[in-house]
Amino acid sequence: MLRYDFSISQADRSDPRWFANESDHAMKRMEHNEQINRFLWNIKGNGNSEYTDMEWLAKEICETVLSQEGNSRKEAWNKIWNDAFHGENEKNNGTVQMFGESAMLSAFKALYVTEISTENWVQMIEFYFSQKETQPITVDMIENLNFVSLTNKDVLLAVARNFVQSKVVGNMNEQKAFARFLKIYLQAIWGLGYVRSGGDWYIAGMYSEEALQKTELAIQVLEVYKGALQKGAENALFEQMKAEFQLLVHFVDKLLEIIRHSRSLKARELQWKNGDARTVYEHDDLLRKLKEEVSNLEPENEAERSAFIKKLEKIYGDGKLNPNEYRIIEEMLLFCNK
Repeated sequence: MLRYDFSISQADRSDPRWFANESDHAMKRMEHNEQINRFLWNIKGNGNSEYTDMEWLAKEICETVLSQEGNSRKEAWNKIWNDAFHGENEKNNGTVQMFGESAMLSAFKALYVTEISTENWVQMIEFYFSQKETQPITVDMIENLNFVSLTNKDVLLAVARNFVQSKVVGNMNEQKAFARFLKIYLQAIWGLGYVRSGGDWYIAGMYSEEALQKTELAIQVLEVYKGALQKGAENALFEQMKAEFQLLVHFVDKLLEIIRHSRSLKARELQWKNGDARTVYEHDDLLRKLKEEVSNLEPENEAERSAFIKKLEKIYGDGKLNPNEYRIIEEMLLFCNK
């Protein structure tokens, strides 16, 4: 009666970013199985939560984070993760964050699997992009945005509006996550009706992610989409429709800019050495040099500290550090200043 699913395929653990590239269908089926488990355990004893860990996280994000404004929203976000790690929540829910996975990726996956409202999705997108005034487009960002439900145009447009304001710092032509991003977002543009034609070019879903990793094909598909969207803008009957088409033209232009960038971006990897695991960051060598510089700063020398922060600002502005790497240096500076 409960229809427990025993046929779920295993993720490809040979992929170092398997947790970011796992099948969304498999995730939903695993979530279904955990819902059954929670239901049965809740019947057996009320000491267990009726919510799966992903349901609990999604519920907390929607009710305690997205309902807030400004700094209160960030404080509520930090409290959720602290509660999850220390078990300080209702009943027995714990963290869903996997080893090597960022908190933000865990959040997007939980929200995607539990199917939150369009309003909450738009608020989550705005919250994500508000972390920095101008975010660099990194592999982390692409992985996060791969777990967004795009069945409503307001969510697609919210992503596009913020994405076009972000900074291109390199290409991701060799990354599985970017090929998946192309497929998902082009399919959404077609599925929501922004491009219509009898030609196969518009049905991005017919192409495998492996095919879209071929630069020439990806550019060819994007150029055809761009032409169709420009035509839609020209033929639009009123300003709102024209503005939506133009926004999506800029979105496709941004994707083309990423593909054509000369610098190749890498995803963070997990590296084992002498039995210990550590995260290898996107700009690992530079990050280690900056960490060494911070450790050698004199806490009392304010001029030296100010000069380092100015240097850090330029490095970040040039796209040589991503937000996660910046926060690592920021925390070190704050600690050294205590």
